[in-house]
Amino acid sequence: MKFTFSLNDFVRSLSRPHPIRDWFLLIILGAGTLISLVTFAVYYFLGIQSGSIIGDASQNVTPIPRVSRVELQEVVDVHTLRAVNYEEGEISIPDISDPSL
Repeated sequence: MKFTFSLNDFVRSLSRPHPIRDWFLLIILGAGTLISLVTFAVYYFLGIQSGSIIGDASQNVTPIPRVSRVELQEVVDVHTLRAVNYEEGEISIPDISDPSL
């Protein structure tokens, strides 16, 4: 038995329906497409997470701001003063004029 594969014969045979071959080709093409899409998705996911595709992850780290007790006390004092003014009814309403007039 002599078996030789000819690409021309295979392409010519595609013009005639052969259900097993046709489904097999569809499954192989679909699986190949699925594998390639998953591969690209994993590559992009890992590349973006590590910073090798877009930017460098180590450069985007911002230092934690340090706040002293004096700065915190200043903020608390301003808030307390505003709360006292609000309770006493000394709320200053900003002068807003209608620019269309």
